[in-house]
Amino acid sequence: MAETIAQDVKAPLVIGHRGASAYLPEHTIEAYKLAIEQGADVIEPDIVVTKDGHLIARHENLLNDTTDVRDHPEFAHLYTTKMVDGQTVSGWFAEDFTLAEIKTLYARERIPTIRPESAEHNDQYRIATLEEVIALVNQVEADTGKKIAIAPETKHPTYFSYTGQYVDGSFIHVDTSRMLVEKLVELGFTEGNRVYIQSFDVLNLIQLAKEIMPEAGVDYQIVQLLGGAADIYFHFNPEYKELGANPDLYKDFAFPLTAASALNGDLYTPQAVKAMAALYADFLAPSKDAIIRTATLMNPVDANGDGVAQVTRIVTGILDLAKVAHDAGLGVIPWTVRADEPFLALNPDGTVQRPVEEFVKLLDLGLDAIFTDFPDLGRMIVDQYVAGDGAIAATNSSGGNDILVRDPASLTAEKGTEGHDLALYGGDQAIVLASNIEDLRLSGSGDVEVTGNDLNNILLGNAGDNVFIESRGNDRIDGGAGQDMLVLSGGRGDYDIQIANGLVEIANTAQGSVMRVSNVETLRYADGEASLLTTGQSDLQGLYHAFFGREADAGGLDFWLAQGLAGQSVAAIAANFATSDEFRVRSEEVETSAFVEALYTKVLARAGDQGGRDFWVEQVNSQAISRAEVALSFARSDEAESKIALLTPPADIWPDLA
Repeated sequence: MAETIAQDVKAPLVIGHRGASAYLPEHTIEAYKLAIEQGADVIEPDIVVTKDGHLIARHENLLNDTTDVRDHPEFAHLYTTKMVDGQTVSGWFAEDFTLAEIKTLYARERIPTIRPESAEHNDQYRIATLEEVIALVNQVEADTGKKIAIAPETKHPTYFSYTGQYVDGSFIHVDTSRMLVEKLVELGFTEGNRVYIQSFDVLNLIQLAKEIMPEAGVDYQIVQLLGGAADIYFHFNPEYKELGANPDLYKDFAFPLTAASALNGDLYTPQAVKAMAALYADFLAPSKDAIIRTATLMNPVDANGDGVAQVTRIVTGILDLAKVAHDAGLGVIPWTVRADEPFLALNPDGTVQRPVEEFVKLLDLGLDAIFTDFPDLGRMIVDQYVAGDGAIAATNSSGGNDILVRDPASLTAEKGTEGHDLALYGGDQAIVLASNIEDLRLSGSGDVEVTGNDLNNILLGNAGDNVFIESRGNDRIDGGAGQDMLVLSGGRGDYDIQIANGLVEIANTAQGSVMRVSNVETLRYADGEASLLTTGQSDLQGLYHAFFGREADAGGLDFWLAQGLAGQSVAAIAANFATSDEFRVRSEEVETSAFVEALYTKVLARAGDQGGRDFWVEQVNSQAISRAEVALSFARSDEAESKIALLTPPADIWPDLA
């Protein structure tokens, strides 16, 4: 167990998770090489073993989805069903193949529908051995002088040591942790700060620290992954005694373990983490989703404007496991940051959490390293973060940059590109878009003054009271929640205002530009102020959700916007909704409990909590409040307004921002 590495790390290490696995099939030499070229400090080979005792790099011993084994009829007889760490799995398994047989297989992209560009490289690269991985990093050192570290993960050590069987039914009984250390020593790869051995299991890490590494004369870094410890369930379960289960093997672990500790959260507690630090571990590696906590969305969201809604989670808070680790004297390495849409989440206000935002949220906790499938993004972001940049730029899917702005003065043209750039700002200072940055998305509740540029900007407000300064482009402006103002450069006579396609179109007849506006309440002309929308688009969508359980139709939205433009209040429009035939029929068709539950799902986009449901049902049934009043209460609630971007996204904004 090394003791000084955390002090030696001056900046968080970027770990290429399975290589540059966002771009090339994972665990291939080509993916590892690309990760190094993209700036990874460390590459991560997952380790499984072949029938003849060779260590190869695969995420699982199951070969079905990451190789072309299905296309090899000569291996049809090796298809079988096994129990791996409590899961019944069918297919082809690495331990039933010799290395020579493995080398006839090609690697394939594991998630081709999510990463089609990587899948274009299917059947081009062979399966890598540990020797080949070490040869690669040694060659990089010889060519460049840079010492790349490795983070091998021992996959399924309990299965390989105790429960796993070959296809013929005989037990495997192989200690992959010992094999790993012996092979690294044989290859002369013995520098302690260049090897980070990981496992979700606990026992093999204890044995590495207390027996295997001391016997081999090496002192590698030990990384405890959190997310399910199959060994604990096995050794603390009496039914596996005949297979070698022995809870006494944990006698020096100063925390009371049970079989349930494998999955119940025990290993996340400060007491358990301190026991790890005292006995064997150097680093704690929780899932980043255990740190940035999320809840499941009722309705998925389309984050990139392709018409397919793949974001299914919304951030609910931060659990500072980094502090738990650091307080115990451990470093912390969360896994795994990805930029693909299905792996994204929404911010609490309903805006899409861009990868640069997620990276920085994690870095703010004081990480020692971070796993990512996108080493290029990790390198860009970490370097700017460590340099103290007030605006951190990272490549986005539009060929431009997403720019997380922490200091508006740092939002310079250097942060922009020739592609489509989006600035992200959650503060409360005035912000001015640099000349080559097209778009801005505010978050939080700060009152921000926004000035665009000569481009056609998209400016998306937050929950605060924002002020937007007219620029010379054909801008799309959404004020978000709050009481927002648009400051115009000309007098009242210089503008023509119309309602069209659910938006207020404000044409500057003097300069020829047209602004398309939503959720902005006030205009300030050069010669005075005027009310714009007393009832905005989000107000109306909230009323449609609450009273009718549906999105606003185009004609209805334009009609009621015109009433809002004429000064009609939300309450007055709600009164019209409450007396409509559509609401009467919808309200009368369902029981009170179903009516209330529909308000939770349609207005707040979540299931109702028991206490809340009971309260509203009792209020209606006792006639203390009408169903129409309940609907309006939901539509105007703080929770609904705090989720303004989630509940009522201006449909024309998202494809452009993506």
